[in-house]
Amino acid sequence: MTTWPASLPGPHPDYQITPAGGLSDDEETCNPQRTRTYPEQELKARFFMTADEFATFRAWWRGGLHQGAALFTAGWLETLGFAFHRARFIGPWTAKREGLCWTLETKLEIIAGVPVDGEGRPAIWPPEGG
Repeated sequence: MTTWPASLPGPHPDYQITPAGGLSDDEETCNPQRTRTYPEQELKARFFMTADEFATFRAWWRGGLHQGAALFTAGWLETLGFAFHRARFIGPWTAKREGLCWTLETKLEIIAGVPVDGEGRPAIWPPEGG
């Protein structure tokens, strides 16, 4: 899975989050991963970028994300309160040049993940034999 490039900024603080699905079975307690459906939340956001950052974004979006079809992780997701989540672009993004700055507007789906331990197992499971 690809990662949001570290050289790119996170979303502007005026983002909007709306619920979109979430829990599919409130009674499911044995396997918490099965209780999630796609997507959990939708994020409408704006990103302000320089021309170089916008060029980096476009190259990453085309190559690393296969024109937005692939999931990605981003450090700023945890800052927004979405630890152990992934994101994917919903539809096309729009960009507008304003002087030396580009304003990128997009909608993302935020998808819940499950934290894992160092061996790739879900970290929320109790230790074996315990």
